[in-house]
Amino acid sequence: MGEQELVGRRVEQPRAGVYLAGTNVTADTLRSAVHRVLGDPSFRDRAAALGQSFRAAGGADAVRMRFVAFVR
Repeated sequence: MGEQELVGRRVEQPRAGVYLAGTNVTADTLRSAVHRVLGDPSFRDRAAALGQSFRAAGGADAVRMRFVAFVR
């Protein structure tokens, strides 16, 4: 999916997650990324803050409404 890289990089930018390019993922790189994210509480804190910002902006419903208005 074309948007997966964009979303992955946007999550990685504020250090709320780790982006792994699909073509470069191995069991070792995946294991390392999981250990990194689960072992560093700052990822959880940043992911929670990112989620809160999405909810404050209206969440999925707001996106859906804007998208529908755009394509009409």
